[in-house]
Amino acid sequence: MCASILGFKDWVEKPPKITVFETEKELTRPYVAIGTQSTAQAKYWNNPGAWDKVVEYIKNKGYDVVCVDKHGSFGQGEYFNYCPANVITRHGKTLDQTIATINNCEFFIGLGSGLSWVAWALQKPVILISGFSNPNSEFSTNCSRIFNDKTCNSCYNRHKFDPGDWLWCPDHKGTDRMFECTKQINPELVFKEIDNILKKRSNG
Repeated sequence: MCASILGFKDWVEKPPKITVFETEKELTRPYVAIGTQSTAQAKYWNNPGAWDKVVEYIKNKGYDVVCVDKHGSFGQGEYFNYCPANVITRHGKTLDQTIATINNCEFFIGLGSGLSWVAWALQKPVILISGFSNPNSEFSTNCSRIFNDKTCNSCYNRHKFDPGDWLWCPDHKGTDRMFECTKQINPELVFKEIDNILKKRSNG
């Protein structure tokens, strides 16, 4: 998106190099890392209970699930978001410690937010769940993008984002369609991408 704004026609999507200063020593079993928190409600996966279902699905595949969010709960007013149940938490860790945990994971599931970009830079397979931004807004290589184009979507690309408004939803704020872009993303879509990643890993 930035390349297009600057007028570059010939460009290559390439992750930056991140130096990993620390090692994840506490986690000995294979695990999947998740990042569920963000900086505006529009960026969250607003399907109630969806994260818990994904966690259960991954654990049934034999993997632990590690939540690497800085905060276990985050939000404003009635819209407060909590870490899924039955996960190993890494809240309050330094960025270097978080990078080390992500670097040792099998793959990462997150939002259109910073930790997904970190996982991508570490060349981890990423399942990215987002509706408020168009898929062209984020990376596409080594990424399974979960996006529902049958609902209102991509407001970030059509309106000027207001970072001071936690409930920013320019098309449907205050209506029953508020945040429908991710409310209507079902866990089964994520299950499918989890299976695809595991199948690729098993095939080498």
